[in-house]
Amino acid sequence: MLSLKPFLHAGTALALAAALWFPGKLALSAGSSRTEPNTQMERGARLLEQSVVRIEVDGRPECIGVAISDSRVLTAKHCLKSATSLAVRSSPSSRSSESMALPVLDVARHPKLDLAVLRVSWLNAVRVPQVELATAPIASSNQEAVAVGWGASAPRAVSVRVTQVGRDITASYDGPQGLCNGDSGGPLFTKNAAGQHMLVGVLRGGAPGCHGPDRFVPVQAARAWLAGEVQP
Repeated sequence: MLSLKPFLHAGTALALAAALWFPGKLALSAGSSRTEPNTQMERGARLLEQSVVRIEVDGRPECIGVAISDSRVLTAKHCLKSATSLAVRSSPSSRSSESMALPVLDVARHPKLDLAVLRVSWLNAVRVPQVELATAPIASSNQEAVAVGWGASAPRAVSVRVTQVGRDITASYDGPQGLCNGDSGGPLFTKNAAGQHMLVGVLRGGAPGCHGPDRFVPVQAARAWLAGEVQP
């Protein structure tokens, strides 16, 4: 039985590659291995984390999601349950000065997979960066990836390794602790040939105890559905 995921016990923020900012979209590329404060790598990690928002169900934090357009958030369908009201809350570490709760205007649920798309107005107003969907499935296991969960007060990126690719993408953690309760709906990223981090999976559940392995829905399996849902 899968455990659902609410608050990430702080994962170690991953030093990522230098950030390349394209209008409205987030792409992170490989760069220096330096880890001093305020480096481009750390700014890249912050941008990746800032694409994540918290999903509030009936006023309570339940899961997280990731911005895939200027008005759409992708999350796990099981997070929504029988909610009477939904909102998304931006990270207080996002490029706006404060966290803001935005009402969800509409919900599209995938007919089979544990995926849902939330339509939200004013997502750009809180300057939440959007991520790119992977254009190809993960070719093999045993590759490095990045998962993002919610820490004590803000999103945190953690380094993971893909261990199995099939109906789900299974990932384990290089460190002592990975994603945890409340992190369902969180994104998984791998690099494409150009070195950019692309969205490949959405967390649907995993082992108890916040130590993984965790299971992600491959977004490639729903790419046509997602393309239709992100249309204005």
